[in-house]
Amino acid sequence: MIPFDELHIDPELVEELAQFDEQVNQFRLAGPLDSVALAKLEEHFKASHIYHSAGIEGNRLTLQETNLVLKEGIDIRGKPLQDSTEVRSLGDAFDYLKQMSEREQTIREIDIREIHQLLMQGQQ
Repeated sequence: MIPFDELHIDPELVEELAQFDEQVNQFRLAGPLDSVALAKLEEHFKASHIYHSAGIEGNRLTLQETNLVLKEGIDIRGKPLQDSTEVRSLGDAFDYLKQMSEREQTIREIDIREIHQLLMQGQQ
């Protein structure tokens, strides 16, 4: 491994990283987020994660359509029904994983089986 001081890093990048570090520290000093902001962040990251995960598998829904399916549970007209079903299944598995993280317990075989069952809902 190359020692850090031997790396040749652009001084502008070093300055940008220092500024970003300061912003992160200021954000942390402000304390925890209020419940509304936290809920919006969770919703954003859930939809983004599911959109990208489903997209890797060939899902054709846009991010906005993915959000609609997750929030409203509706199917998107003009898109394959399987795409909406996949997004709902990923949403259920995501929620289950969140619940598991809040339990602060070791992941068990039954948890893995439950995640698999949630993911396979509606699959042919």
